[in-house]
Amino acid sequence: LDKSTNLLPKTGATDEDDDIYPGVATSSSFAWLNANDKFPLSYMQLNQLGMEMWHRHEMLKEYPVWSGALIRKEKQDLREKNSRYVCVGPLGRDDAMCLEPGIDLKNDPADKSSEFYFYPEEGFIEPIEVVKGLRVSAKGNGANFIGGVEIESLMRNKDGKVAGVKYTTTSDNSNIIRATADLVIIACGANSASPALGIGSEKLPLAKQPGALTYVSSDNYLKQPLKRIFVDTINQTHMLRRSDGTLVIGGGKLIVGGSDSDEDSPEDKHIDTSEEADSTIAKEMITAAIKSISPDGLESFMESCSENDDDKSFRVTTANRPISADGLPVVGLVEEGLYVAVTHSGITLAPLIGELASFEIEESLNAKSSEEHERYGFQI
Repeated sequence: LDKSTNLLPKTGATDEDDDIYPGVATSSSFAWLNANDKFPLSYMQLNQLGMEMWHRHEMLKEYPVWSGALIRKEKQDLREKNSRYVCVGPLGRDDAMCLEPGIDLKNDPADKSSEFYFYPEEGFIEPIEVVKGLRVSAKGNGANFIGGVEIESLMRNKDGKVAGVKYTTTSDNSNIIRATADLVIIACGANSASPALGIGSEKLPLAKQPGALTYVSSDNYLKQPLKRIFVDTINQTHMLRRSDGTLVIGGGKLIVGGSDSDEDSPEDKHIDTSEEADSTIAKEMITAAIKSISPDGLESFMESCSENDDDKSFRVTTANRPISADGLPVVGLVEEGLYVAVTHSGITLAPLIGELASFEIEESLNAKSSEEHERYGFQI
């Protein structure tokens, strides 16, 4: 990327520009920059390095909002505290409410069985704006984004080496287009194990972990807007407030990646993405959030929705989270000419994995022999 390029999307691009506007996965990201409760230790440290990259990267360091994160847990639920990661706690309810005036747990029956931990080094980004900006910058450096396509298969040369992809467009699925390449990089999130991409689920098993987020224009309803990321594992809700006042609410079990990530959860096998289901999901998430934050604000919001039957007051995004079966990142060369990058947490690790992957890819392309190439490969 060109450091002289203005990363902020002020180039006249609109949301309708397919090559600039991010897809469903980016739009559905909570975008929490964190490393707490991630195991094993090596994975937690990798996420810490990812957070450090967000602090130091010449082009990205202005994007994060380092608000800190307040986590509510059952008492004694926290494992042995790692001294290399700043954590304040356990805290009582009153101290937690001083740190985050936007929560109100005075009448919560579970209050006596819970405690709070504050992670001051954590934060979040605005995922859509960051990715739009990166794409604007990449286009300025010659990158070409082709939207509305479906990959049919990989292309191979006479020696069997991956040499590009075959794809069709949504406007003409009968015309197969061939795109040659020195290297094909599979970074397709939950779709990375598609057989058309040459790996398949047997070599790259991914957990089935769909997730949903609800977005509410909260500043019209909350007397005390949230200042920090708030995660309530008791009421199974997590939320943060974007810079434009939008309250982002996630529900259900929080998935942080690492070796603690469950494989397929029976109740999470499928998420209905119809408009009626979106409305139900949103209202359930908002109802759960009411238990954790100043209740009068969101209660009045729910009453307003019921009276006006106004489901346009919120929106819902649903997407499958790209998590390998063991919860850990899968990044590296699968074979000569084919590279894969699948990970959760993708936002926290993006700057670090991007730098490491670009180095590894450049080194592999410059390899002069198959033996030298194998130094950069790995087995999946």
